[in-house]
Amino acid sequence: MRLFTLLVIFFISCNSIENKTYVFSDFIEVNEIEKVIMNNYSGSFELNETQLTKFKKEISTLTYNSSSVKLGAISFEIFINSKSYFLYSDSKSTIVEIPKSIFTKNISKLNLKFGEAYFNTNGINFQNYSQSK
Repeated sequence: MRLFTLLVIFFISCNSIENKTYVFSDFIEVNEIEKVIMNNYSGSFELNETQLTKFKKEISTLTYNSSSVKLGAISFEIFINSKSYFLYSDSKSTIVEIPKSIFTKNISKLNLKFGEAYFNTNGINFQNYSQSK
């Protein structure tokens, strides 16, 4: 009986590790984002410093989604350490497609068989960004 109890505890602890909800900041250093060029219904524009700060805070909370979809209504180009990466979202900003080349940590936690990873936005609306006047 004691062995059975230990096995049950071990099994539960292993499953709880695998069921962790990962966020975007678990996979890249969000503070290293230097610049963002947003392409949405407001046009194509570079985020100003205030918008960039807000963007970094918001994008760090995206939750990992292991499914695969094709997106493109909204796109943005993120610059990290002078390299650029294109991210895509649907028109309602519910999910973001992110290329595997952007990830610098915890890569083994991602399902990258399609070359991209998908993250839920949890209510962040990328349409709310507009060119500063």
